[in-house]
Order: sequence, then C-alpha cells, then structure tokens
Amino acid sequence: MALQRSSLTVGRNLQGRDHDYAKNVLLAVHYGPCGDDDGTNPPATGSIVFQATTTGDALDDSYGVSIDGSAAGTIGANASRTFSDQSPGSFSVLLTDVATNCAVTASNHENANVVAGQSITLSFSVQCAP
Repeated sequence: MALQRSSLTVGRNLQGRDHDYAKNVLLAVHYGPCGDDDGTNPPATGSIVFQATTTGDALDDSYGVSIDGSAAGTIGANASRTFSDQSPGSFSVLLTDVATNCAVTASNHENANVVAGQSITLSFSVQCAP
C-alpha cells in the first residue's frame, strides 16, 4: 500500500500532539500489521527434533548431530534438542561421535521430511556396554 503525498501533507500541517498522532497513524497504515496471525505470511521453515535415549553402563555424555552430512550441534545422551529454521525438504540425519562402547540400537541413519510450519521428531536409542 503506497501513501499518497497529500496524506503526508495533511500530517505535516498538524501541530503538537496531533501531529505526532497523525504520523503514527500514517506509519501504522503504511506498514500494517506484522506476523502470521492472519495467515498471509505462513512460516517458511520447519524443525527437526532429535530425541536421544541412552541405556547400559559407562554412558556417553553427548552425541553429535549431523544433518545432510554437516555438523549441526550436539545433544545430551538422554535429551531432546530442536533444530529450527530448516528449509522444507528431505534431509539425511544421524548421530555422530558415539563412544566405541556404545551403539545405536536401530538404524542410525534416518530421513527427515521437513514441512514448513511443522516439526518432525526423530528418536535414537543408544545402548552402552561397560
């Protein structure tokens, strides 16, 4: 929405508080509401939630998280961590830096299909031996 020059001229001709009020009203009309509350600006990204559960003896402290072959961060041995702002699409994800006495009990390689505005949760179980 473009403001017409005449609207600005009217605001400039006002004095004191009326002038400030007119400026604020014009700015509000020009910029409009922000955010997604009316659905016109849907979220462009989604999230991947990693959940790690570790059992056994001599537990690992934490693991690395890889998203499409790149280190994304770490997660505690019995913790959850959300990686936000992921572009929509399919990602290859896995736990890294697993101690030699520990093993991921199911497949350590998962595919995450990220959808804008949604979260996908991936659970990893790790078993550690003494």
